[in-house]
Amino acid sequence: MTTVQTVDNALDFLLQATKEFPYASLDICTGYISTNGIFPLQDALKSMSTSRAVVGLNPTNRLNAFRMLRGLGVQVYVYVAPSRTIFHPKIYFGASEMQAWAMIGSSNLTESGMLTNIEHNLFITGQRHIEPFSSIEARIEAFIKQSY
Repeated sequence: MTTVQTVDNALDFLLQATKEFPYASLDICTGYISTNGIFPLQDALKSMSTSRAVVGLNPTNRLNAFRMLRGLGVQVYVYVAPSRTIFHPKIYFGASEMQAWAMIGSSNLTESGMLTNIEHNLFITGQRHIEPFSSIEARIEAFIKQSY
């Protein structure tokens, strides 16, 4: 059974999902990151079997945020968008062998995106190898192949 709900408190839902799916994989695709956005997720990121982040190359992302992710064991990919475009998805995708969850919406991996801004996301749970999870997973793989 697939469930869909709307969420405004992205951080709370991410933390809850990583508790409910311990040792799952986690993929993050976002345009913006900051150490203050990553900090509350440190334990969750360490608990995942694998975690990957595809992050846009832009002037507001600081090297220390990329280093922080790497220090937590996250495989980091940098997406360089064509000129006059921005890599701007906000996808958080967790998967175990049979189950998956995804949060897709407006929350970047920054303090404002996770804690202070007014944000809105869809949070979906269900069986991993069916839609929409198959398409989400394929899109993340395509982003990774296009990244450095």
